[in-house]
Amino acid sequence: LLVDDESIPRPDAYDWFNEAGQITWTFLQSANLLLHSRIRGSRYRLRHKYAGLDRDDAFVLPVGNRLFIDVTPAEDGNQIQEIAMQQVLELDHGAGFLTASLEYLASSHRFVVRDIFPNGIRHSRMSTSMVLFLEEELQAAPWLAITAGTRLTYLQARRAYFLEPRLALQTKVRTDQGIMWFGRLAGGLYYQFLNQFDVSTISPSTLISSKRVWLPVDESLAPPKSYHLAADLGLTFADYWTLRVEGYYKIQPRVFRIDYPQLWLPDSDGSFDEPVRDLTSQSEFVAHAKGFAYGVAPILERESESLRLHARYEYNVSEREYAFRGNNIRMLPVPWSEPHRLYLAADATLLSRFAASARWSGIWGRTWGFRQAYYDYLAADTRQGLTFGGVDFREPISAQHRLSPLTQLDLGLTYETRIRESAIQLRVNLLNVLNRRNQAELYLEEVAEPPPGSDQPPVDALLIQTKYQIGRTLSLALQLRW
Repeated sequence: LLVDDESIPRPDAYDWFNEAGQITWTFLQSANLLLHSRIRGSRYRLRHKYAGLDRDDAFVLPVGNRLFIDVTPAEDGNQIQEIAMQQVLELDHGAGFLTASLEYLASSHRFVVRDIFPNGIRHSRMSTSMVLFLEEELQAAPWLAITAGTRLTYLQARRAYFLEPRLALQTKVRTDQGIMWFGRLAGGLYYQFLNQFDVSTISPSTLISSKRVWLPVDESLAPPKSYHLAADLGLTFADYWTLRVEGYYKIQPRVFRIDYPQLWLPDSDGSFDEPVRDLTSQSEFVAHAKGFAYGVAPILERESESLRLHARYEYNVSEREYAFRGNNIRMLPVPWSEPHRLYLAADATLLSRFAASARWSGIWGRTWGFRQAYYDYLAADTRQGLTFGGVDFREPISAQHRLSPLTQLDLGLTYETRIRESAIQLRVNLLNVLNRRNQAELYLEEVAEPPPGSDQPPVDALLIQTKYQIGRTLSLALQLRW
């Protein structure tokens, strides 16, 4: 990201750290009863201060163009602290295995975003919750295991209880021909009380395109929930071979999304002249959306002492509601969707000290090809035009936003030897052996071009450019164990 005045300072500073600790006491009450008492605490903090953009004059293109604007101080950050006390009971009662847990959790957090939005975010809360968990593992028959459980959560912020029942059935049968059949079917209801967001940044000198933040649910929004169903069916045959099929289906009647159109709402008189206003309730900058996801993956594996083979194909569909300018809500594939994915791997032991590996992967059907900041800012800002360089960022799955298929072959060779009680391992990897130019993302770049059919001086134009993933790369690693 560039500005027209190269003398303007553009600082960009990240400061983050994680802390976590846990103390556990274990009591063996009897031969079949075990008690755990646990205290744990954690803290996460992210601070990001940079030279932002003047919201009154900003013509925003987040990557690769020239901005005729001033830069002003901006910041975003996230801090969350948790402390929990938990008592766990594990009981082997002969017919099955029971796990029960009671936990008290207290947390505090802070989240701030102040850049070119007319509405900034400054959200902080303290909250507590109580969680009761019960799970029973039962061997109902030699060929059938049942796991049933539930989680009951009291959320102080909502002054409400949330029940999450779950059930899993697992079977394993060996035939007279030596074939082992196995399967698992599981389903349940899940709530999400701590939510993760990737918030785009338009720092002119940013090294990362977004920052990840976590927000516990506050009093203004009901927590996201989803219904999960997963199945796994397979068989093992000919000693070394396994064939299985995995599948899942997920209904999301309520998920969270950052409400970017809300952040761009003008002042009451339709202007953007007032100072930045802070939104302090989650319902002011987070919205509910609906979604669903399903997928299937056939897998073939062979595993012996000298040779391991793995082949996997994945077909995935995941869609959610997204909002653009004018609060135009549409159901679209998620930006991280990879509808078709093929993965092949082979590992072979050569002699006694050498091992070779090969990995090939292919991905097809990627959309939302531009950096996410384009969609979060340009598709929501009502002050801008509808297209930029002929690109409409409200149409993220159209042909202009599609990325080409990605394929990559990696090869590796490992040598390992022992010297007394120590082991030395040397690994050599050659990544992207075929030197494929795999597209990472698209961006718009401002270039000077002469007007078509004219001798006039060049004029500025926006062109679609491509950033590529790494080319052929050699890596070496040395590991010493003792």
